[in-house]
Amino acid sequence: MLPARSLADAARGIRPGLAERRWGTRPGRWRKRSRRCSGAEGVATRERLLVSEGVLQSYLLDAYAARRLGLALTGNAGGARNVRITSRRAQASDGLAELVRAMDRGLLVTDILGGGVNPVTGDYSQGVAGFWVEQGVIRYPVEDITIAGNLHDIFHGIQAIGRDELPGAGMRCGSVLVEHMRIAGL
Repeated sequence: MLPARSLADAARGIRPGLAERRWGTRPGRWRKRSRRCSGAEGVATRERLLVSEGVLQSYLLDAYAARRLGLALTGNAGGARNVRITSRRAQASDGLAELVRAMDRGLLVTDILGGGVNPVTGDYSQGVAGFWVEQGVIRYPVEDITIAGNLHDIFHGIQAIGRDELPGAGMRCGSVLVEHMRIAGL
């Protein structure tokens, strides 16, 4: 069952190695409001690597899911906390501005307006607003448009993850550059 390739290859990216990603949990770290030493079922949480170099290494499981899958509990009943999505080789300066320059032409999403994911097929459709980018420069604002794709393709199309995380969140991730998505209403 594990490991399974779930994201883009580590070799793909803006620069060699920039797309190497590590997703994991760190209980009791970062901000107090998202800190927990155990899940809702009282099982202790621990630091774990979820994805490394595009390969799924572990799940976040409550008792029901662990029993169904025949795996050990992970202390994540009640939701994931302190999940951090990073690119190990990204430089400290690799933030939104660098990803916009690397994008060259595309959509910078700043607001999500609705929609969602079909959990069976992975089809994704979301109303968004943001800015249109040409030649690596933000050109004009856009709104009431839709982006769509399939989660499998989106995850495998991740080109880079920036270092511009928002502090204080239970799930931390910098800006994400995705290779290709469908855009409607532009």
